[in-house]
Amino acid sequence: MLGFMGDQQNPTQWNVLFAACMLCALPLLIAFSFLQKYFVGGLTVGSVKG
Repeated sequence: MLGFMGDQQNPTQWNVLFAACMLCALPLLIAFSFLQKYFVGGLTVGSVKG
């Protein structure tokens, strides 16, 4: 946690951190939007009894 707080000489660049988070999350969101029916289908098949 102290590594993210930074100091006066090297302040934390929050915009860079959030941009990196978005770049990591964006491909997952795009893949889920295209493959959503397969995810939901797999969940419903696993939950059906008998």
